[in-house]
Amino acid sequence: MFYNRSMRINRFLARSGVASRRKSEEIIQSGIVYVNGSRITELATEINPDKDTVEVGGEIVELPQFKYYALNKPAGYTCTKEDKHAEHTIFELLPQDSSLFTVGRLDRETTGLILITNDGNFAQNIIHPTNKIRKTYLVKLQNPSTKSQIEKLTKEIQLEDGTAKAVEINIIGEYIIELVIEEGRKRIVRRMIKAIGNNVVGLQRTQIGDIHLDTKEGEFRELSLKEIEQYV
Repeated sequence: MFYNRSMRINRFLARSGVASRRKSEEIIQSGIVYVNGSRITELATEINPDKDTVEVGGEIVELPQFKYYALNKPAGYTCTKEDKHAEHTIFELLPQDSSLFTVGRLDRETTGLILITNDGNFAQNIIHPTNKIRKTYLVKLQNPSTKSQIEKLTKEIQLEDGTAKAVEINIIGEYIIELVIEEGRKRIVRRMIKAIGNNVVGLQRTQIGDIHLDTKEGEFRELSLKEIEQYV
C-alpha cells in the first residue's frame, strides 16, 4: 500500500530516505531541490507525492512503498523473524517480505492484535511512550477479581522496571476484565496482574489506539488510510 498525502517538502525528503529532516532542510536551502521543474528553497513548501515530481540534484525522489497490516496473532507464535526455539513465528502468516517488522510485540501465548509494517516512523509514533497510545486487553484471570485488586490496578503498581497502572478497567465477568494501558513494556499486563495477587490464564489484545481487532485468528488485513493517517 502506498500512503501518500500532502506534506512539507523536508518531511517528504526525510520519509523518502534522502536524509534526516534537519539535513533535508539544509539540502532544500542549498538550491538543489526542484518540484515540477521549479527550484524550491522555502522549507514550508507543501507537496503532494501523488501529483508532484520531486528532484534532488537531478535525481527523481519518491516515497517507498510502505505496508501496514493488522494480524490476529494465535497462541504459540512468537513475534521474532528467526527464533531457533520457536515452533512458529507470526511471519509465517504474513506476505513474504524481509522489510516487515512488528510494532512492539506480544509474548508467545498472548493472542490478538499486532501491527506489522515497514514504516519506522509509523511504528515509532505508536510505541513511543510520550504519545500514550492506548492498548486494550481482554484478561482471563485464574481467580475471581476483587474490588481491592481492581482499585490497585488503577493506582501505580511498583514493578521491577518502574511503576505501571491501568487507565481504564471494565469488569466483563467474575474471571474476565478489560484492561486499558498506555504502556508497552515486556509482559506488562501479566506482571501487573501478578503484582495484585492474581494470575493471567488467558490474554488477548483487542485494540491499539483506534485500530480494532476484527479478523479471524491467524488472519491479517491491510490497515485503512484512515487508520494509518493518525500515526504518520
